[in-house]
Formats: sequence, structure tokens, C-alpha cells
Amino acid sequence: MHFKRWITSLVALPILIFLVYKGGLLFSATLAIVSGIGLWEYYQIVWPGDTRALARSISLIGILLGAVIVLGAFFQLMPLIFFVVSLSIILPAVLFLKPFDPNEDVPRFLALHVMGVMYVPFSLALMTVIRSTENGMAWIFMILCVVFAGDTGAYYAGRYLGKRKLCPNVSPGKTVVGAMGGLAANLVVILAGKSFWLPGTDWVTVSLLAIAIGIAGQVGDLFESMLKRSSGVKDSGHLLPGHGGVLDRIDALLFAVPMAYVILVHFLN
Repeated sequence: MHFKRWITSLVALPILIFLVYKGGLLFSATLAIVSGIGLWEYYQIVWPGDTRALARSISLIGILLGAVIVLGAFFQLMPLIFFVVSLSIILPAVLFLKPFDPNEDVPRFLALHVMGVMYVPFSLALMTVIRSTENGMAWIFMILCVVFAGDTGAYYAGRYLGKRKLCPNVSPGKTVVGAMGGLAANLVVILAGKSFWLPGTDWVTVSLLAIAIGIAGQVGDLFESMLKRSSGVKDSGHLLPGHGGVLDRIDALLFAVPMAYVILVHFLN
């Protein structure tokens, strides 16, 4: 498992670095593809075993609209994004009208769909927005490094030192020491790269930024674990050997990016 995990990371790392460096439409289009895969995995988690044509149709709607949200952010088409959010509710509702069965849990079905559209594409769209800012490339690298370092630090600190469970009903493997180890890794990485990422920002602010991103990332990790445990699913998919699915790899990022966006773009920019 460890070998597969590191091999996958080493193969993906150069590609990720190139995409962040290149930016532009290529970066955003890749995020749109990641959004589609992540949403598909999300639907498999929240609607396990549902093979109805209706479920497949709604999944397809969500994936397509999610891609439009990400690309709309790149082209700065906010009216289009608001329109797409409305469509994510209207279109599935229309599809439900004819085959409607009073015994079905339609509100829950639709709510899970809309939550998915808000959950995956919007955070990835914010990555597009951050990348388009003056310091965007450095900031994207910073967010990725901080989140991935926290994930790795939490994993190994919890594995070798952790005893007290952090949230056993959600994720039995996560420990308090692991969470602390993840935050420590967040701090070490952001402070080590401060001169490149945030040269004009004081050390206290940078440290608080790392902690905010780290906590948001850990909550995102637990959130996805909660979704999987509620549906009896171990991994969101099998696309990434040693990591599981795409959603398993970006779950922390999906919560960390909005936090970073607010602080970096609206307070430090």
C-alpha cells in the first residue's frame, strides 16, 4: 500500500507541477475533468447501487454543469455560474415530475445532488480564480504543499504515535496525535516556503493561515469519510493506486481551498 501510494504520487507530481505552472485554460480544463470524476465518485457514494436511468441522468447533469462552473470561473462569467446553479435544481426537478412516486425520498435525492454540485466544482473553480491572480501560481503551489503535507503528517503521526481516536464513528483510523501532526506539518511547510509564497507577510499571519488551511483540510477529510461510512463505502474509487479515488485525494483540498481563497484574495491580496 505504501509503495503504491508513493509511486502514484511520484508519477502525478511532475504533471501537477506542469499544470500549475502553465495555468490558463489548460489548468482550468484539467480541473473541470477532475470535477467530473470527483462528482461521479460522489454520486456513487451517496446513491450506492442505484442503477435507475433517472439517477444516471441526474449524475450526468451534475457532471456537465460542474464542468461549466469551473470553466465559467476561468472566463469570469459569474452570471453564467449563477444560471448553472439554478439549472442544477431545475433540470433534476423536471426529470422527477413524470416518474414521481410519493413513496420515494425525492427531497433527499435532489438535496444530495445539489450538495454534490456545490461540494466539488465550486472549490475547484476557486482554484481557477486564485491561479488567475497576480500571485496565483505561488499561492496554488502553497495550498497544495500545505494540504498534502498535512495529509502526510497526519497519516504517519497517527499511524506510529496516535492512540486517542479523533472521531471514531466517522474515521476509526484518525487520532488526536495524527491531527496535531498534520497541523505541525502544515506549519513547517508554509514557514519554510514563506519567502517565496508570502514574502511581505508577517510570521504570525502566515502561521495562522497554515492552521486555518490545515483545520479546514482535516474537516474536509472527515466530511468525505462521513459520506463513505454512511453508505458503507471504503474508497470513493480505484483510479489512483494506493490512494483510492480522486475524491479521496482531493477531499481535504475541497474544504481548504475556500478557506485559503477568502484569506489570500480578500485579506492578503
